[in-house]
Amino acid sequence: MKYWLLFFPLSTLFLVVQTTLWTMLLPQAPCPNTTLLIILYLGFQAPFGAGGICAFTLGCLLDVFSGVTFGFHAIILLTIFMVTAGFRRQLNADNPLVLPFATIVGTGAFALLSIFILLLFSDRDQVWPQILSSIPMQIIVNLVAVLILRPLFTKLGLIAGLQSTAPFRRQI
Repeated sequence: MKYWLLFFPLSTLFLVVQTTLWTMLLPQAPCPNTTLLIILYLGFQAPFGAGGICAFTLGCLLDVFSGVTFGFHAIILLTIFMVTAGFRRQLNADNPLVLPFATIVGTGAFALLSIFILLLFSDRDQVWPQILSSIPMQIIVNLVAVLILRPLFTKLGLIAGLQSTAPFRRQI
């Protein structure tokens, strides 16, 4: 519960910056997907049930702020959280390269899931080339954002008492 009180207001603030302020101040610059970055971090650190609820809720909020069909981002973020949480035992979450690697894979998965859902449930099939062409730049922007935000995530995780569930983690 403590992590919910720390991460949810922070992620809501990042979500508002991502969907409104960033596009107003820098309309031509690609926007980092900070909601995805928080979901990836919680996928490695948070309990499965509570983290899933947080992922779904943040996805619904992203749908409300961005004006997309309600539930679109919620399905995508919940899927990415569940896959990340499923792999957290195989990866050492304390390794500083795991979150940037997960950011690369998660950004690609976010784009591919978006394309899949749009092709499956929408009659607009002209969007997928734009999404595919934006993946490399989105990966770069998300990597820069995760490198900037990782110390903040780690500090909040320590305050909230989140611990990695990696089996070989050394206990201090």
